[in-house]
Amino acid sequence: MEKKFCRGRDTKVLFSQDTEGCVQDSVSTVLWIWGDGKCSMELPEGFQEMEERNKEEIYPYEERPEIILEDFQEDVQITVQFFEKELKEAEVRDALSQVFKLTEESFPEYKTSPEYLWEEAGVPIGWFLLTMEDLEKEHVKAVFSLEERMMLFTLTYPVENNFKWRPLFKYIFSTIKKAGKRMEGLR
Repeated sequence: MEKKFCRGRDTKVLFSQDTEGCVQDSVSTVLWIWGDGKCSMELPEGFQEMEERNKEEIYPYEERPEIILEDFQEDVQITVQFFEKELKEAEVRDALSQVFKLTEESFPEYKTSPEYLWEEAGVPIGWFLLTMEDLEKEHVKAVFSLEERMMLFTLTYPVENNFKWRPLFKYIFSTIKKAGKRMEGLR
């Protein structure tokens, strides 16, 4: 599968702080598409591919995610990693439990939320939240299946902005499209 991730040109206003009663900052989204067209998702405007030197500094391991995006103005990172591990949609919950267990074992100092299965999208997305108090960040890990291969999506943002990012990551889940199968979310 082609691993190139391309940003579209059109934007869509998701939240406008000028709307009466809106307590959220203004947020516009942009469609990002895998080069092969097999998958796409809307992400908030401002993301760009992370520079190579930053990738090496923040993700110093050999098997770093193929897609690493950042919004350096907001100190937010998104990664998408493709695994050769076979994963059918019915196995997402079990795969998430394995990722959850490994995360708890690797980072016992961080608090984890319960595991959730996002089924509103038509295709299951398993996710949980990691609170990294020492770094003042929250980190979302999500697992889903694409072409029966395991995908790992992560989103890391400052805790102080969780009011903005908690609803946004669920919105992102709702916009994930697979070729030939729309994952309809809450909208």
